[in-house]
Amino acid sequence: MFLVNNLSPTDPDFAELREEIKRVSENQDYWGKDKYPLRWIHLEQSLDKIRDEGQQLVHMDEIEEVNLSKKHALVLSKDELLVFLELQHRQGKILFYNTDELKHLVVLAPQWIIDAFKCFVTYIGRRKPKFLKDWEDYDKLAILKPHIIDEIMYNSPSHIKENKDDVIKYMEHLNVMAKPKATEQDNGAQVKTDVTEDCNFKLLDFHIVPCRLKNTPPSIDKFTSPDCERFKRTPVLAFVFCEKCMPPSFFHRLVAVCIRAWPIKKEEDKDRLYNGLAIFAIRQTYTLTIWYKDYIIYARIACC
Repeated sequence: MFLVNNLSPTDPDFAELREEIKRVSENQDYWGKDKYPLRWIHLEQSLDKIRDEGQQLVHMDEIEEVNLSKKHALVLSKDELLVFLELQHRQGKILFYNTDELKHLVVLAPQWIIDAFKCFVTYIGRRKPKFLKDWEDYDKLAILKPHIIDEIMYNSPSHIKENKDDVIKYMEHLNVMAKPKATEQDNGAQVKTDVTEDCNFKLLDFHIVPCRLKNTPPSIDKFTSPDCERFKRTPVLAFVFCEKCMPPSFFHRLVAVCIRAWPIKKEEDKDRLYNGLAIFAIRQTYTLTIWYKDYIIYARIACC
């Protein structure tokens, strides 16, 4: 673990971190062993040039146009172009996700994603008075409504707000935020909460940003006490991280995945989402509770 001062570019720990990254990289299976077509270098240089010109996010159409502008012998086929982009992604040079929502985009500078993330997590800009209640929900409950997204985007740097829709797609794909599913109370009808019947669910018209959850969770003893006849529970499943280190962001992303998969359990009409703990209704009478402490993530299913 390296403790660096991000306000001091001359921090000597940065040099140690670079050396460690170099050492780990050289021990990877692909380091110095894989051979790639020479014509890939020409396309990589073209992407470097676009990046140097200040363009951080490009559409696939533009990449294909650059590719076809090469001499015939240097042009990559469509399949080869995808392999090239996926390799560049694995090497950390670009971000490219070959999914229906994102395959039309290539992030040339990963810093773009970081800038977009900061807009939602550390926003301190102007707030319209008529939306103060919704801002309060975002601050206290991590509920992000469409007009709050619009306000954040409007006050964001141009290279972010010009790509608002794509920003949201990336934040969803990276599990920074997720739209919750409707519960019985939300849609006024009996809902089967069996995960095999997704057709019975609808997504609510707002996002939840797990890393902004602030409410203190209830006593953990409530979820770890021995089983009783009234409430049947599975044993606690523990995921222990090596090196005794787990970034909290890992748990936040897990919460986002669960939000997308199952309705959030409610108690007295309040979502049971907390800082470090979350409860989901995975079936009509079963709940999934996940929480973490230090470097261990815990999970337990209970009959309610």
